[in-house]
Amino acid sequence: MKHRESVLRLFKNKLWVELSMAILILLISAFVINSYIADKDIKNEIEFLSNQASIFEKTSQYQKSIDQGNKILSIISYEEYPYEYGSTQNEIGEAYCSLAAFQDNEININMAINAHQEALMIFTNESYPIEYAKTQKDLGVAYYNLAEVRDKEENLNLALKASKEALNIYSREKYPVENTDVQNILSQIYLGLAKVRDKEKNINMAINASHQALTINTKEDYPEEYARTQNSLSLIYLELAEVRDPEINLNISLNASNEALKIFTIESHPLQYANTKKNMGNAYSAFSNIRDPEEYLSMAIMASDEALLIFTNDSYPLDYAETQNILGNSYRLSAEIQDNKKKLNDAVEAFDKALQIFSIEKYPINYAKTQNNLGLAYQGLSKNGNKELHLKLAIAAYQEALKIYTKESYPINHVDIQNNLGLAYRDLAEIQEPEKYLGMAVIAYSEAMTIFTKNSYPIKYANIQVDLGNTYHNLAEYQDPDNNLNFALIAYYEAQEIYTIESYPIENRLIQTNLDHAQGDLLNNNS
Repeated sequence: MKHRESVLRLFKNKLWVELSMAILILLISAFVINSYIADKDIKNEIEFLSNQASIFEKTSQYQKSIDQGNKILSIISYEEYPYEYGSTQNEIGEAYCSLAAFQDNEININMAINAHQEALMIFTNESYPIEYAKTQKDLGVAYYNLAEVRDKEENLNLALKASKEALNIYSREKYPVENTDVQNILSQIYLGLAKVRDKEKNINMAINASHQALTINTKEDYPEEYARTQNSLSLIYLELAEVRDPEINLNISLNASNEALKIFTIESHPLQYANTKKNMGNAYSAFSNIRDPEEYLSMAIMASDEALLIFTNDSYPLDYAETQNILGNSYRLSAEIQDNKKKLNDAVEAFDKALQIFSIEKYPINYAKTQNNLGLAYQGLSKNGNKELHLKLAIAAYQEALKIYTKESYPINHVDIQNNLGLAYRDLAEIQEPEKYLGMAVIAYSEAMTIFTKNSYPIKYANIQVDLGNTYHNLAEYQDPDNNLNFALIAYYEAQEIYTIESYPIENRLIQTNLDHAQGDLLNNNS
């Protein structure tokens, strides 16, 4: 009897264990199925929201695209869905970068940078090399855009670092298309750096990057990318024209723009067409310094006006302001040829329109550039009446520009403006306090020559030496004539070392005339 009870008890225990195991298996299965269903639901939701974000991005509804991305981030965690988290942060970053072109430029660029940096916490070089490369490429673009707003050199170097990281993955052999995308970005970064320091070296790096891109981006295979690269080359050669062989390099710049226009027509690519016309306006304006100034400035004004048909203040405020800057410069240069007060007033109006967009808080670099241009226009107006008023407005504009263009951060721009200030002070000295303003002109020219040296910028150096010589010659009428006339002679001799009789006969003869006058005055003082 006892044995039977033991067997029965053992059987019941076994049955209970098996039943418990069955219940546990059912519970686990239910949990797994529910988790699977929940996971599938979340992934479906992610896919739906991601598709919505993509549609909004493609239709330029960037804020809505960002909102969809943030909805994804609200339903997933960094730990559970790392890939989706990183991908979403990247998509948000791209949308912020696009939105920055229309509103809150600096704020949105910084939001883009933050999003891409979040993505890099997931997408490491080791775990997700392709995603890592794409994120670094996008980060490079964001830093490049930020460099257009402030801290140019610092942000361009960050852009350069990110782009080079991307190239470590995007090799030319395995990823030719992606490689050329980065090469195009690099060309713009090097062009930006050329405007800060080591101009010719960085320009050559930019040209090399663009030519690397063109070996893949041919007109036949990738027409739009080919045209974009041609647009980049037009800007690069425009910058190179400031260093050497201006006519050759400006022709190359215009040829590149014309190549771009074969693809970017106003009907098929209105924005790219307008951007190309904007670049051409710059190149035509620069060409006017070499030959046929009236013809080229008319072409510059026409090209800028064509760009402004697309780049309206409401739709594309940044491009609108940049084009107004180019248009203003063309009017200003045209006024110098025809002594046309109306065109100078048109220039001032164009610069004022640009400054309505380019505030010192939001766009400090563009603000400084426009203030310098405005100063030049006011200086031109000083020759057409109200000399004191216009010169003081010019000086005030230059001083506004120097608030941003410091010698440490923007050495080339800084000394360019110092040179302009020197000219304004010299002109002001003709009507009041000559000793004071001529002395201030000497200081400004001397500051300019700390960067524009004989070896680095020979033509600019020579021009400043001529202006400095003229200033010392004028100052000799009011104080310390012997010393100031000797300083004038030294400056003229320095200029003639660049403007030799063989290479620059006209300039050399003009300097020689000034030199003869200074020597004559010095002899008269000592006779």
